[in-house]
Amino acid sequence: MFFFKIPLTNAYDEAFYKEEYKALLWTKNKEQKPAKMSCNLYFNFAHGSRGFSTSVLAARYLCALINNEPLCLEKKYIHAIHPARFLIRKLKKGL
Repeated sequence: MFFFKIPLTNAYDEAFYKEEYKALLWTKNKEQKPAKMSCNLYFNFAHGSRGFSTSVLAARYLCALINNEPLCLEKKYIHAIHPARFLIRKLKKGL
């Protein structure tokens, strides 16, 4: 899957991710930490040419996330569209 061709949709708190994931490069067993969703800053952009189809699904997902309803996406897709994926990838590489 090409992660740069899919939209960014979710809550994002950069300070939280930098603090919680700073040891990703140095730890052998990389544990999955739960994301922080209390910042009230949500992203839904970078849909590009596929925006007509992806923006509706992303908006439904975001509404469910904000209203604490059951999510309409599988966990692997939620991780794929999360805005912190680029920051986490940089931290894993030590950049």
